Amino acid sequence: MDDSKTFLKDMDPVDHIICTAGRTHIGGSLNKFTDDKFCLGIHSKLMGQVNVVWFGHDKLTRSILLTDGMLAYKPLFPILSQVGLANSALNGFVIGAGSNSK
Repeated sequence: MDDSKTFLKDMDPVDHIICTAGRTHIGGSLNKFTDDKFCLGIHSKLMGQVNVVWFGHDKLTRSILLTDGMLAYKPLFPILSQVGLANSALNGFVIGAGSNSK
């Protein structure tokens, strides 16, 4: 959060921001998942892109593009279900944030 906040705070106004940021854990069966493996995607992919909107919206003259990825719509169970979790949550945020910006 601190890196994106500092970068966006010091940035001059821009027309567009495109963010593809975020890491997730890939692999393993559900019985081998841990909180840390799920939280990686939540903290890196989901909150990383949410923070770009949070800290960057006042520097913006037009639009922000975030990427949730195809695994929000077609998760590969169980190997990539934690990726689907982060991507689907990001998609939900975008829908909610978009409806609030009109």
